Amino acid sequence: MVKVEATPDMEADLFSVFDEAAAIMAFVFRKFGGEALKMVLAEVAEADQEFLEAQAATLKALGLSEVATIVLEAAASALPAHVMHCPYAETDIHNYESWQASYQRKAANSRHLK
Repeated sequence: MVKVEATPDMEADLFSVFDEAAAIMAFVFRKFGGEALKMVLAEVAEADQEFLEAQAATLKALGLSEVATIVLEAAASALPAHVMHCPYAETDIHNYESWQASYQRKAANSRHLK
């Protein structure tokens, strides 16, 4: 996260210095508290489980364990990426299962390469 001191000529955009989701989560927590962060995370429909887990890891690495715990709680109830981003309806069983299996193979391969 980047910390920038405000100057008179800076634009009044409060979030212009936040270049990561974790930074915005930390800001919301610091400014408005844990309950506000929980409310924000409940409204973020595009955040899948893996994304939230990655943000929580970033926050924890920065020493923001309390914020990370809240984000991990949200991750526990979020859909996994392979379910959330599947372009096929579950009723299209052949394509749905094929896409899910392909996604899981890619995820296993990427973990294996690390």
